[in-house]
Amino acid sequence: MVFRVTGAAGVDFIKRVVGLPGDRIQLLQNVLRINGVATPRDRIGDAVDGSTGQRATRYRETLPNGVSYTTLALADNGPFANTPEYIVPPGHYFTLGDNRDNSVDSRMAKRVGYVAAENLIGRAQVILFSGDAGGIQWDRTFAAIR
Repeated sequence: MVFRVTGAAGVDFIKRVVGLPGDRIQLLQNVLRINGVATPRDRIGDAVDGSTGQRATRYRETLPNGVSYTTLALADNGPFANTPEYIVPPGHYFTLGDNRDNSVDSRMAKRVGYVAAENLIGRAQVILFSGDAGGIQWDRTFAAIR
């Protein structure tokens, strides 16, 4: 989802919506729990985190609606790998980045927090360009977002 963050004028964020109004969201050892139920997470390989150069583990995570996607985790005991339970308030949404240990998302109450419905812009559909310190990531450039 593309959205604006209150207090961050001119900055749009793109994150995955994992919590709807009334949902209870928590991460335990980087496993996403929605309303007390762990989302399936299957290890699919290793990667190098382009922003830090650290080795990361790639997982296939599947939401209750059947949508699956790839996430990265550096460790299952990092600062945001174990969270309190968040209860999404009415008119708001909870977002997570797919790069779990290097994402500014709803877990960071002072920077993003719950996203108000009026701050939603639209659905991201295509990655136009992808690059990191290692150069252009051609396998991601012009890729459809699921």
